[in-house]
Amino acid sequence: MLVIAFAGGSFGQDKKEIAAEKMAKISFNMSDQEFQRLRVTLPRPLDTPWTGPFYDSETCFDNDTVKLAAVDVLPIWIRKAVAAGEPELAAAYLWTYLKFTGDKDQKISTKAVITLYRMGDWDDIAFHRMRRWIESRFQYSYRDVHVSDPNDIRQQVLRELDFYRDSRMNNVIYDEWSKRKDNEGEDLASVDYAYWLECHDRQLPVDYWLSRLETPYAFENALKVLEIRKPEGLIERLQSRFQHLSARSLSSPDAGRAAEVASVLFRVTGEAKYRDYLMAQAQTQLLSKSFDGSLPQTLKSLAATNDKAVLDTLSNAMQNKNVMIHEAAIDALGSSKSPEAADILYESAMQEAKTRFPAHQLDALLHQNDPRSDSKYERLQQGLLSGEFGWHATSSDFAGYEFFRKHGRH
Repeated sequence: MLVIAFAGGSFGQDKKEIAAEKMAKISFNMSDQEFQRLRVTLPRPLDTPWTGPFYDSETCFDNDTVKLAAVDVLPIWIRKAVAAGEPELAAAYLWTYLKFTGDKDQKISTKAVITLYRMGDWDDIAFHRMRRWIESRFQYSYRDVHVSDPNDIRQQVLRELDFYRDSRMNNVIYDEWSKRKDNEGEDLASVDYAYWLECHDRQLPVDYWLSRLETPYAFENALKVLEIRKPEGLIERLQSRFQHLSARSLSSPDAGRAAEVASVLFRVTGEAKYRDYLMAQAQTQLLSKSFDGSLPQTLKSLAATNDKAVLDTLSNAMQNKNVMIHEAAIDALGSSKSPEAADILYESAMQEAKTRFPAHQLDALLHQNDPRSDSKYERLQQGLLSGEFGWHATSSDFAGYEFFRKHGRH
């Protein structure tokens, strides 16, 4: 967690220019992603008029376009004012900012609440609003600036709590799961409270997780939990589900789930027939020369067997002229714990770095979450920054990777 505190200071009309100069000199020396999650010690809000370079304490409410801009800019000013030792100026900005958390436009108010929480919150305003979203089953699609796909706002709340190691809502989340555990249905695809609880040391009944094998929603999460806990009768249940799911056509979503089950069964039992099934499925789809919807899951499940025998199939998929298949194979190798998989990613990145930035290979190496893979990532980073491989990258190209490396793998 990133936290800074404010020093003493004062804010008055005769000190505006001094305050502005001090704020202009503040540099946090961090990526945009780090800065957007930087927590500061917020001062008590003050109802004091202020004037900024774009708008003031009144005109920032002129219309929704200006409001959204203010919701983005004011947190920057607040953090800089705190760091510059101008708590009264920060307090004036904060007074204004808090009004946005109650705006009638959901896009404005939800963004303001999430950002307030990231700044450090004031009087638990953001925390209580987030709690109400969980308890009221409030459904709203929230798009974070650094995430390509939008999240259900409730799932976003879980991500925020996880990032800051905030356990204050654990019991609330458990209560919500208890109320809906027998009727979760499709909502599991939007938010999975049970999986969040398991990841935060709140084990739920094994029978519940076994029952989750019968639903298609958040299926991968159920498999992850069951593989770790290995309850009695798991293999038989998985074999039964595999027999049912594998009978479906390759175009069915069940084909991807069959691949996931086969991968778990191979890791748990070591029986080669499950690995061979995955290899056959992958080869069939690759030879069809069409990008089938279940292929990414099949390749990922194949890589996750961690077996050397599958690497030729994955390596061949990486050579496919279909860009989507090529990238799916690279992404899949991020699920492998095999040292040889890291070697393949490294060699592929070296080749790609001659003409372009090897984004997928770098991401896959970090997702392997292994010291050997991290070492290869660092070597690639060094070569790309120096231009040694051909493509000359900048430090900003690695900002997202470094953020994930630091915060996304716990």
